[in-house]
Amino acid sequence: MQLAVHAMGDRALDRVMELFADEDPWLDGIPSVRIEHATIISEEYAARLRDARMSFGVATHTVFFFAEYDGYETALHEVQLADAYPIERLYRTVGPLALSSDRPATAWSGADDVMLSIEAAVRRRAYNGVEFGADAAITAAQAVLLYTGRAATLSPLEGVGRIAEGFDASFVVLDRDLFTVAEEEISAVRAAQTWIRGELVYER
Repeated sequence: MQLAVHAMGDRALDRVMELFADEDPWLDGIPSVRIEHATIISEEYAARLRDARMSFGVATHTVFFFAEYDGYETALHEVQLADAYPIERLYRTVGPLALSSDRPATAWSGADDVMLSIEAAVRRRAYNGVEFGADAAITAAQAVLLYTGRAATLSPLEGVGRIAEGFDASFVVLDRDLFTVAEEEISAVRAAQTWIRGELVYER
């Protein structure tokens, strides 16, 4: 069984490392320990995740800093803000990685909107336009992978995360090209069709 630990701040994340880093993984093919939220991650901590004996995976959320910027600005000091939701750092350091919404943990009405989270990962701007760690930005293509192929490496799911022979043919057709649309318009991209196991179940 995979252990999922909710840990946002640096102290909580340090405690997860203390408890598990030197232990042997008990699962093959997926992380034995999955860290949910994973907010304050320094370059050093990301390297510790990568180099630990334990197999770690991370699920984190860009919609949080987008929707709740004021709270982070108030609660975190400058050093912590620089390490908050460092998606680019995690992308190049941690293999099993996913973006998610964690709705309804934030009251933002569109908190479960995948496109909003992708735009936040790409633009690194909060709801009020304030920049939130621009050097932690990733591309739209990378963000999509964190909802599909890379995300599938976090959990014991088979036949999902890719469009390929042998996979279950569940996918969404978008109403415009997510990879060429202006960054500030990503959140406006919508599903034109939804297919589940090869069957069209929704058409806009």
